[in-house]
Amino acid sequence: MPHRDPSAAMHALFTAGDVAWQRFRARCGNAFHAFVPGDYPGALHALRTLRPQADSFLELGSGVGVITIIAALLGYEAAGIEIDPWLVDQSETLAAEFGADATFACGSFVPDSFQPIVDRHETELPTVLDGHPAYAELGADLADFDLVYAFYWPGHERLFEQLMRRHGRPGALLLTYGGIEGYRAWRDGRPVPLPGA
Repeated sequence: MPHRDPSAAMHALFTAGDVAWQRFRARCGNAFHAFVPGDYPGALHALRTLRPQADSFLELGSGVGVITIIAALLGYEAAGIEIDPWLVDQSETLAAEFGADATFACGSFVPDSFQPIVDRHETELPTVLDGHPAYAELGADLADFDLVYAFYWPGHERLFEQLMRRHGRPGALLLTYGGIEGYRAWRDGRPVPLPGA
């Protein structure tokens, strides 16, 4: 698809994502859910910077889908995995609204063979990591993607590094976002510069 990145459309997408997030919070009430929206302008900058190095993109835990949609609008072959069916529906609605060719699959981003490592992880993880893996629905494996993105909670960093080492393709990029660290990129465990981040 053609490379599209009009600033007004991106701003409208960020706003629509915030509205969907507020609907999700209202729907959950007082119940805890690990979905927290990322820094959308920061994601746009990181994905623009990395675009010359990657053609395909996968978001692990895609929430309302905004970051996967950003990737699609920047010309990536973009997909997201999300375990909450309501959030997947919202993602598909947003993608259609903004004309983004993004694919969303409902389920876990943890492959079956990686689940024992998740189960042994010492840190209590607020992210939902148990459930049927979504890769069959996606029609692709983690190793099929050039760039994989994850918003991690404190204590998650090593888990995503291990996931990429075991199931990602050698040379693939891992883009992470942490509330304190912001966006960081890695290839084979080594940092990749994100100028201006």
